[in-house]
Amino acid sequence: MKKIFSLLLAGVATLAFAGCSGVLHDYGDAPNPTLGAVAGGFNGWTNTGAWTTADDSTHTYTLSFTASAEEIEWKALAVSGNWNGGAYGGTSDTVTEIEADGTAVELTYDNGTGGYKNAKLAKLTTGSGYKLTVYSEVGKVYAKLEEVTTPLSLIDDRTFYVQGMFNSWSAGALTESAESTADNNIYTYTFTAVADDTSNTNNSFGLATTGWTTKYTGATLAVGGDYIQLEKGADTNNSITGWTAGSSYTITFKTDKNSNVYAKVSAD
Repeated sequence: MKKIFSLLLAGVATLAFAGCSGVLHDYGDAPNPTLGAVAGGFNGWTNTGAWTTADDSTHTYTLSFTASAEEIEWKALAVSGNWNGGAYGGTSDTVTEIEADGTAVELTYDNGTGGYKNAKLAKLTTGSGYKLTVYSEVGKVYAKLEEVTTPLSLIDDRTFYVQGMFNSWSAGALTESAESTADNNIYTYTFTAVADDTSNTNNSFGLATTGWTTKYTGATLAVGGDYIQLEKGADTNNSITGWTAGSSYTITFKTDKNSNVYAKVSAD
């Protein structure tokens, strides 16, 4: 009887160990797949690298960039600014390669202590634009890479609006220009100044999606000046100088294949 009881205890202990959720069992399992930053050869390996678009609700993140080499290593960080907060990339002994054919490749989670390998974007054409998409499904994280052949659209995939003091911060619709090319999309928005810019009443605006989820801001535009690049996600709005109350002006926006947005203001 004692022998049977001992065998039963040993069996229970074995089952308990097999079901253990300790570090040894969980190492390599993915936690919450919210990705705070992206780091790699395309941004100087900063651990606070911002995504071009980030949607935490769907766990989908994209990065648009121009290839500076034929191969670029990278990893997605769970926590912005923290190398040890967990990352997605290669396995413990293999660099995970991703080519620009749109094929989804699963990334491996490194909990920050294992020294896992990076992921690598392979067979790139130097100087060409690419879009990296990282997303999760059923707790697993995948990445796919595509070569960008068209410039950023401000009205198709996501609709951007001009929202500023001169239109009471309403959603001003963009007009696509016939001057758009294969390399650049051109959009315009026309408004009438309702106060002199020295009053600081109507010289502030943003180019943003509904709810300001994605915005291009942070630039100072002078009437009659050249294109100025807008900053994605900047805290300060764009401002315009040099206008006259009652006069009509047009803001022209230009986008490129790397999701950059530029703007200039001209008098009508």
